[in-house]
Amino acid sequence: MQFTIVWSNKCNLTCDYCCVYDSLNKGSSLSIEDAVKFFEWQLPSYSKEEEHVVEFFGGEPTLHMDEIRALMNHLELYFSDYNLSYRIYTNCIFNKTIRSYDDVWSKFDDIICSIDGMYEDNLLRTTSKKAYDISIENFNYLKDTYKVAGIAFVLHPESDLRKTFNYFKDMGCRYFHFEIASLWNDDKDNGITVEYLIKTFRTIHELTLEFNSKHLNKEEFIVFSVPREFLSSDKFFTGPEKHSCLDVMRSLSPTGNVYFCRDLAVSEFHLEPKSVDSTVFFKTSNSSEIPFNIKDLHLDKFSNNFSDKAKEYDLMTSCPVKSFEFIHLVNKTPDWILDKDFQDIVAYPMFELMTDTFSLYLKGRIEDPVYKEIYKQKIETYGMILERYEELYLQNK
Repeated sequence: MQFTIVWSNKCNLTCDYCCVYDSLNKGSSLSIEDAVKFFEWQLPSYSKEEEHVVEFFGGEPTLHMDEIRALMNHLELYFSDYNLSYRIYTNCIFNKTIRSYDDVWSKFDDIICSIDGMYEDNLLRTTSKKAYDISIENFNYLKDTYKVAGIAFVLHPESDLRKTFNYFKDMGCRYFHFEIASLWNDDKDNGITVEYLIKTFRTIHELTLEFNSKHLNKEEFIVFSVPREFLSSDKFFTGPEKHSCLDVMRSLSPTGNVYFCRDLAVSEFHLEPKSVDSTVFFKTSNSSEIPFNIKDLHLDKFSNNFSDKAKEYDLMTSCPVKSFEFIHLVNKTPDWILDKDFQDIVAYPMFELMTDTFSLYLKGRIEDPVYKEIYKQKIETYGMILERYEELYLQNK
């Protein structure tokens, strides 16, 4: 399971493409008491052997380092027999006082630093050169000190993926995660085109071919994480059975509401009233009230299942949030994302290739000669298929 904590919508940036742009720095902050209560209610429902990711999202979570420390200490004291790992998303704009939280930083298994590239590529995030320089300095500090820091950057029509990759790779970064520009802000045209996405996938393929198929060892291996939001609902699954985020995620919002999705947890002010009826919340077993607030929690009366509404919802993509976006922004819906040929030929094979590769890396099989050859063949085959799809697409346009 993935448990996401959103302490608040407070942030020291106002990124143009942020899914919570209209609700930044609004509303209350989650208390440590409510965060503790959330885990005391949730964790006993799941296996101790199964890995559970505790994720801190925002807003900017480093504005709440004292709360993060307190929650980690509580979980280590009372849930030491659970297999917990920790992840944090940060824009890396913090002062050296935050660096001093070594007892907190050292516990993270993933530190995901959200920076879009060089200064001129980062202007949708901040125009302050000073703030940008601070983010790069802190990224290098986290990467060099804790060895688990990677880069997440947002794909939007002006992104140059190869340029951004080379920039951070030269700094020694080996983990790259690609996010999709949000469509929530329907007053901003951040949508991406099929031409741009094909170009992006081609670049990922080329980088994979250049680096991982030629230098396939753990020291030089580059990890690419491709967003599953591009997959249609019938293409996405985790494990042997088909699942969506509805089944594997729980997120606690600043107001104490419990959602399945972190984007919903952080966007609840912006969601109302336009989308709130379509979002999925937990509910008590004897109540159909939506949303459910942890402040009203009675452990003996709570059902761990999602509402029937969630199960019956006809998801267009693997990401319920993107499905909601498609529905509410029907005039801007990039229908090509859901096109069967695009899913079968482009989107799913890329996702599968990156996922399989990362799995081999984690299992230590990436240097096995047999797997090396299979992996290389997969990469080359995908390149040929992508090229053919691009030709057919351009012919039919």
